[in-house]
Amino acid sequence: MNFLPPGTTWLDIVTLVIAVGGLVLAVWRYRRESRVGVRVEIGLVPGQDAVAVIMTNTERRTVTADRAGITTKKSADGKLFERWHSVNVRRSESGLPLGDVALPKTLDPGGKPYGVVGSLRSIKSAFHPEVPSWAFCVDTYRNVYWGEIPEDVRAAIRETKRRITGPDDDYGSPTAIEIPDDAEVERSALYD
Repeated sequence: MNFLPPGTTWLDIVTLVIAVGGLVLAVWRYRRESRVGVRVEIGLVPGQDAVAVIMTNTERRTVTADRAGITTKKSADGKLFERWHSVNVRRSESGLPLGDVALPKTLDPGGKPYGVVGSLRSIKSAFHPEVPSWAFCVDTYRNVYWGEIPEDVRAAIRETKRRITGPDDDYGSPTAIEIPDDAEVERSALYD
């Protein structure tokens, strides 16, 4: 029952053990390095009608957050919200506002948390009549990190009024009107 080829020495066996050990160590290290930790927290933005998804790097290595979103279910299916406001808003030479995209963003280890902001009204419109329950972050390795939306944020989303396009004003510009959640408005009823 000798499974080694004839002429194998103890030095060949030691070399094989070292090679297999090195391979196991390389696979273990790769899996450890590719796993990063991002803490996802959700809160209301003080002084604004907005929600922030705050991402914090909890690991010792840099990670890039590619996407962040809010959803009704802790899965890939279901309604999603990913329309975050731009950051670093500044004026162009012609006076128009410019902004850098909110994501992707590199999160340094031990660095400041980074948040993306979306308006309560936009979130309400995206999910009506449901209220979202989860926020998520996806990194460059396609790892997904979840954070449950607190009840105070869910209540603020629930209480936000929906806004629909109303009749044109005296100058021909469209207006917006707020409606209750249970109202089904026939658009033709808005125009005289």
